[in-house]
Amino acid sequence: MKYDKEYLKKMKANPGDKTLSPTCDNCEFNMGNVCAGSGDRTDGKGDIYGMSIDETKKMFPDGCSDFGISFSAFEIQEKMNGR
Repeated sequence: MKYDKEYLKKMKANPGDKTLSPTCDNCEFNMGNVCAGSGDRTDGKGDIYGMSIDETKKMFPDGCSDFGISFSAFEIQEKMNGR
């Protein structure tokens, strides 16, 4: 897993922090049944906004370019780091 500056920004983490995986389950754009992100689909059919979460998870198992950590996932990540 890469820990470059952009990755740490998306995860709202500091260098050396333990982080959660950047998946749909931990994404701020996961609206339960649909994705509200705006990244591009890998099948060329537009952007990901409105895709079912199940379809999005299959297409982006490691998160998409629009990923941002959700508040609940951020809380868990902070606890993992003793904060």
